[in-house]
Formats: sequence, structure tokens, C-alpha cells
Amino acid sequence: IPEDLQSLASQIGDVVKTSSWLMMFAEDEAEFNELYDDMVVKAKGLGLEKVLDWGLGAWAEAKEIAANYR
Repeated sequence: IPEDLQSLASQIGDVVKTSSWLMMFAEDEAEFNELYDDMVVKAKGLGLEKVLDWGLGAWAEAKEIAANYR
């Protein structure tokens, strides 16, 4: 993963980890959904789409390379 995307992925990971723990202890479904929606907004704001696009591209490239070994 490129260095710039690695930094984004790390920041997104921190948001997801923190939010996940908070969601586990949510008092009710409404609080859970609020925390989830906030997590998604923060992750997208940090560049989630860029990281996902790179990951999907890397996966497709890896599949092409692996096809040469069948």
C-alpha cells in the first residue's frame, strides 16, 4: 500500500476501532445507528473511497498475476 494511503488507512482504522467499541456498548439501537452513521461520515471524510479503490485495484492485479500460475 502506498505510504499516503497507508496513513489514511491507519486513521480510518482508528475511527472504526473506536466507533466499534462505542457501538458495542450503545444503550439502544438508536444510539448504535447514530454512532454507525457518524463512523461512516468520518471514514469517508478521511478518504475511505481512495483506500477502497486502491485495494480493489490491487486485488484485481493479484488475480491476474495468480492466473498465470494455473
